[in-house]
Amino acid sequence: MELIDEVKQSFTQLDDAEVFLYPGGVEHGYMLPGHGAAYNEAAAEQSWERTFSLLRRV
Repeated sequence: MELIDEVKQSFTQLDDAEVFLYPGGVEHGYMLPGHGAAYNEAAAEQSWERTFSLLRRV
């Protein structure tokens, strides 16, 4: 978690950036239903919502 804390700290002074961690220790491929145990439905849904929210603003 030390590295994560460093990354968060480096972004605190930026008004247009956010560091967001998905709970539960998601793995690479967590958004893809075909990735077996890596798939995390709750995190995937939240990630899609955040992605589309961002795209609506740009």
